[in-house]
Amino acid sequence: MENSAGVALVLLCSSAIALLYNVVHAAMIKRTSAVTVTVLGEVKVVGLLILSAILLGKTHSMVHLGSRQVKSPQPVASIQLT
Repeated sequence: MENSAGVALVLLCSSAIALLYNVVHAAMIKRTSAVTVTVLGEVKVVGLLILSAILLGKTHSMVHLGSRQVKSPQPVASIQLT
């Protein structure tokens, strides 16, 4: 185990970052609301998707950025309302 000090340092740093994130997250919920934190989380995900698409050189239309199109199957029987 020649790199155990490096592994311990990475583990310690990632644990400290996770603890800090949890403290900030709890403070934000306390100051605002859970809905605000959830909306900000979704905005963060969309921002990360757009940033990664730009950095990786992937281009999509704005329709495809929000969702994928799913075709629904044809109905087995149709009912006519009179």
